[in-house]
Amino acid sequence: MATFDVAHINEQGFNLVIAFVNGPVSDDMQLRLQRCAKAAGLVGTVVPAWNDGLGTWQYRAPLDMLVVLGMADWDKIVASINGQLSCG
Repeated sequence: MATFDVAHINEQGFNLVIAFVNGPVSDDMQLRLQRCAKAAGLVGTVVPAWNDGLGTWQYRAPLDMLVVLGMADWDKIVASINGQLSCG
């Protein structure tokens, strides 16, 4: 079972569950994370995010959230980690 740090936040009206992962995720993995979050009672769209090793945060999100997340303060989001999500 994998465990991920998460930040459950509201960014410009979007309820988001930012799941900090080790790198890019597949469609299947993103769906599994969304199911795990729902089963854990977390409300919102799961957005897998990872540091690219160059100091930049990358993420996978629906198109309507890309602009919002592109303007987000990622240092603040990382500081907002408020739980963990276990997914098997």
